[in-house]
Amino acid sequence: MKVVHITLHYLDGWGYQDNLLPLYQQRAGASVTVVTDNGHFPRSMSAQERQAILDKGDDYMDGPVRVRKIGTALTSRDSALLCFGLGRILKEEAPDMIFHHGLHLPTLLAACRYARRHPHCVLMADSHADPINASSHFLWRALYNRFALRMLVRTVGKQVDRFYGVTPLRCEYLVSEYSVPSEKVRLLPLAGDDRGLTVDAAEARRTFGIPENAFLVVTGGRMGTGKGTDRLVQAWQRLRPSYPGLELLLFGSMEDSFSLPDGVRTLGWCDREKTLSILSMADVAIWPLFHTTLVEDAIVCGTPIIVKDSGNVSHYKEDGFGLFLETASVDEITAALERIIREAPSFRARVEERRNKYTYAGLVDRLETDYQELA
Repeated sequence: MKVVHITLHYLDGWGYQDNLLPLYQQRAGASVTVVTDNGHFPRSMSAQERQAILDKGDDYMDGPVRVRKIGTALTSRDSALLCFGLGRILKEEAPDMIFHHGLHLPTLLAACRYARRHPHCVLMADSHADPINASSHFLWRALYNRFALRMLVRTVGKQVDRFYGVTPLRCEYLVSEYSVPSEKVRLLPLAGDDRGLTVDAAEARRTFGIPENAFLVVTGGRMGTGKGTDRLVQAWQRLRPSYPGLELLLFGSMEDSFSLPDGVRTLGWCDREKTLSILSMADVAIWPLFHTTLVEDAIVCGTPIIVKDSGNVSHYKEDGFGLFLETASVDEITAALERIIREAPSFRARVEERRNKYTYAGLVDRLETDYQELA
């Protein structure tokens, strides 16, 4: 099967869904091409990193996946109003499946034009938008979301065979905000990359200097008071007198500065190998306020989670992968940690039993089933 992924957020070698779905489909036997642009580099990338990608040209291999570049103009952080060359590339690639990442006006319209002229081609589109990450600017939401994107959906709705939300809340948002017909919406959850995951937790603990018999709590990514990190630290301080073997490890970057008490272990940004080692050796991973893709990584590593209850994690709640906070107060975080400490073996067993549902190999199987249904 020939598959083309269209995304404006593909960065060579990164570990986002835009990278991993194509990679795992290629590994499963499909011939995969990613079509992207050079207009959406994150600010965190250095000039040297950007130039290294630009130097590859407009047609190259990123591992086993072919990457082809199109031109864009009038770009925003998440979209572009004009694109050039996509129709030509689709004609050359002749895909059986197009997977469009996000609801971006020009590229989705071009994909729909191709699918309309080639009825055998199945067109799928996903969305990562929800009320939490949507723009807070009322005028922008009114003009872009509720006018431009709703018009787009009405224009392409018959041509797109399946719309996916990556969380239950984002499925609901497709229907309520963009007026996507509910019968065309399915959940295709974010997943974890378990490629080559052979972490020895005991060895990882020795590497990071964590006592073998410690109960290890970890959190990571972008941290700060706005993420609830201060509340987690306070809960850990409360529990230490009763559980002297309780360790707390923070990895990533702190968005604001507050004084960490003695005993809190910290690491800076970690590469993927270190991240998976940290999550695998942990007894529980916690993000008190907001969802992050590290949640999926923790699940794939078999580690129980403590997260804020929301429509973005309700599917994990159904699987019993951990505990889900209502208010994320210090008292509630403290109680959740204490319960995980007491019931750690049963929580870990549940995650181990059901974690394969949230691997990229599992998602590729789900897409293949949907393709067979729609083709």
